[in-house]
Amino acid sequence: MSEDESYLVKPKDPLEIMRSQDRGALTQFLKDPRSAIAGALIETFSHGPGAFTGSLVKIAIAALNGRAQQQFAEEIKDFQAKGKIADDWAEKPKGYQTWVELLRAIDEESPDEEKLDALKAMFFAANKVKIKDGERILAYQLFQIAKRLSSGELLLLKTIDSLGYNMQQLKQQPAFIALDEWESAAAQDMGHALTALIRHHEKALIENDLIQPRANESRQVMTPNGRVTDLGLKFCENIQQYQLDKRSE
Repeated sequence: MSEDESYLVKPKDPLEIMRSQDRGALTQFLKDPRSAIAGALIETFSHGPGAFTGSLVKIAIAALNGRAQQQFAEEIKDFQAKGKIADDWAEKPKGYQTWVELLRAIDEESPDEEKLDALKAMFFAANKVKIKDGERILAYQLFQIAKRLSSGELLLLKTIDSLGYNMQQLKQQPAFIALDEWESAAAQDMGHALTALIRHHEKALIENDLIQPRANESRQVMTPNGRVTDLGLKFCENIQQYQLDKRSE
């Protein structure tokens, strides 16, 4: 290498990236695997508090949110290519609004995968081709419900829906079953076996009319559809359809 030649070496240390304000280095850093980003930031944090602590936290959040936004954009293109949503989806009732609100949720809340999938499912339901405006508005209302639910509540709804389906398939569906039996089945199916957590997450599902309340405040629950209401069934249907459409060729 001649004396006039030199190499530009982009900083790899997150702290150095912030100090240098090198946008190229920061962009490249955010493309690293999340485990690599987390490891680099943890190593920096371990050296003690400093002037760039707040900025480094923002880097971690930006890495998570940026990838979620990129994935969402790629899915929109993919659904358009598959003919699942129209090219002019943003012109349809609630189309542009659901898109803006979903991006805001990603930016402000950093939702986990369970909640993000529910939000995207309602977005794509609101923007499907060949549906009536009333169906779009319903999907938008379900989108608002999804925004209010936590991942634990969403998982419980999916579990209850699955339990109801299995009971129907086995033709083991009396009008009522004991509350303890129902709670235990749901807790076991979710994998944590904690009935108190079932009762905790159940409240929001009842308040949003996604599952039926307990029968007359008794120690029994109604079992049709595993307690899932018609609104809850539509909510679960949208999530299932989204997963199918995402996997289809």
